[in-house]
Amino acid sequence: MSIVKAPLQLQYTGMAGEHRIISELLLRGIKVYSAKLDHGIDLMLENGKTIQVKAAHLYHNKCTNGKYYHFSLKEWYKIKDGTRKSNDSEKVDFYIFWCIDIDSFYVIPRYELGDRAGIDLYPATMGASPHRKTKFPRDRSQFNIYKEKWDLLVP
Repeated sequence: MSIVKAPLQLQYTGMAGEHRIISELLLRGIKVYSAKLDHGIDLMLENGKTIQVKAAHLYHNKCTNGKYYHFSLKEWYKIKDGTRKSNDSEKVDFYIFWCIDIDSFYVIPRYELGDRAGIDLYPATMGASPHRKTKFPRDRSQFNIYKEKWDLLVP
């Protein structure tokens, strides 16, 4: 059974995100363990909490002039016979989103994300186009409360 791999740059970005978050946790005195195989759980803390890491560069929408970070939550991979399988990300306790260009982190409990297929983060430092209309107006501020919320990971 062979797995079709994501483009190499995406793999590099994902690996960089895991290492960046591991270093952040260790510098904060939080013991962390890394998974050898990625099936939705990237990291586990000493207290048993599990983490899925997401990393992204700033996206600039030229039509609306909006700037934001987009993270996909539903991940699928194909095995050689063409069957699609999903990862086990619904088993994680937290997602940690790394906005690479501004080196900011969002530590968001899994239950807060519901069944979303993705999330767009609009860090306050980036602003957003005043002309952009969205059917999810809460997204701009709803998740800003989780910016740098590392304390959620410790008992």
